[in-house]
Amino acid sequence: MFYKLKDKSLSYDDTFIDELGNTWFLNALDDEELRKLGFAKVHEDEQPQYDPNLYELAKNESYDEQNNVFKISYSLKPLEKEKLLAFMKEYLNTQKMLEKLSLNFKGKDFQNTETSRNLITSFINAGASEVEFLSKDNEKVLLSQDELKELLALCLKQNEEQVFEFRILKDKLEQKTEQELIEFYEFYTHAKEL
Repeated sequence: MFYKLKDKSLSYDDTFIDELGNTWFLNALDDEELRKLGFAKVHEDEQPQYDPNLYELAKNESYDEQNNVFKISYSLKPLEKEKLLAFMKEYLNTQKMLEKLSLNFKGKDFQNTETSRNLITSFINAGASEVEFLSKDNEKVLLSQDELKELLALCLKQNEEQVFEFRILKDKLEQKTEQELIEFYEFYTHAKEL
């Protein structure tokens, strides 16, 4: 790739035919010969890897006349705060949904979803003295009417606590700068991996 000095544009062609009909192979020419023909070599940095939910890629171009090199570099700029906040809120909502999916009760993990809470409620309303209820690992667990009520109360309490906790967290996020939002996300996702 070469930079056309007159047009200030990039050329992907390796050959150039001058006004006299001479064919020039641009890759074979040194910097001065390229300059005489109106071209400069192009040095392009590698694009950095980045999360498009957090950053936008900026392309920076400049011509170094002394060395006859057109430079293309890239930098990352945090997204606008509104976009970052929208992404963070969506991310936290997803995390909230994932975290509240299970609840440990009497040494067994049970699902804590709206469906499971409705099922527990229907068993309680049916008045059965004991019910076989599936744990998260599909093991049948015999639960009494009182245990069902206790499990439902724990599910509702956990759900309420998580909703409240995430509401506070979302409110705090709105006070942060773009860079603080990115740092929070990177810290939060890294902590989740541990």
